Amino acid sequence: MSDQSALAKVDFLNVGQGDAILLQAPSGQRVLIDAGPDQAVLGELAQALPFWAKEIDLAVVSHFHEDHTGGLLPVARSYRIKELVFGTGQQPGQRGQELLDALKGEGVNLFMASGRRTISLGSGCELELASPDEGTQDENDSLVASFRCSGKSWLFLGDATREQQEVLRQELPDWRAETVKISHHGSDDGLDEAWLKQLEARVAVIEVGQGNKYKHPSRRVLKKLERLGLGIRRTDVEGRISFAYGP
Repeated sequence: MSDQSALAKVDFLNVGQGDAILLQAPSGQRVLIDAGPDQAVLGELAQALPFWAKEIDLAVVSHFHEDHTGGLLPVARSYRIKELVFGTGQQPGQRGQELLDALKGEGVNLFMASGRRTISLGSGCELELASPDEGTQDENDSLVASFRCSGKSWLFLGDATREQQEVLRQELPDWRAETVKISHHGSDDGLDEAWLKQLEARVAVIEVGQGNKYKHPSRRVLKKLERLGLGIRRTDVEGRISFAYGP
């Protein structure tokens, strides 16, 4: 077997009704995209990371809804988060600003991303962020992330609306993603079939809680994904969903 540290790893963490994704590049760089609604993320990180790993190089906030940010402060108090990036597409609001202030107090460097930004993760891997324009945002508009590593590609949509995805589809015709984290826990307002086709997606991952009151994922969304021929993976069915690729 190859050295596990030389693998590109993506873990869709099982945090209930919320999003939290851990990326690990072969270089050792670690990225956490969102952190779920509460400290359930800590147990998932403990399982996904070696016991000695106590640093997160970058945290990404797709948007400031509680089911994406509720676990961030517990993570910052248990791990050293070096930097956190959030987009211009949504104002943090009072609770979000209080969270940012608390994270800053924990020594986290904060950055606001606008437009497109590419971050090198070493070993030929990169994370590209696309933020919606200011002034045109819906409350669910999200900082969208593309991770490309070891010849594989993933797309993480946060809660991006169908309308936001339509704009990004036109602005980012070069993006491809074999695996797509479906927007908004598989709700009806978060699926752009045209973009999934353009991305040449093969696998759809839905982060969602068991028996949630919103009845996510939508049956219509599941049928559309099946019709497109995508494999469907769900955290409410499987728990943590992990991918690992390397030489």
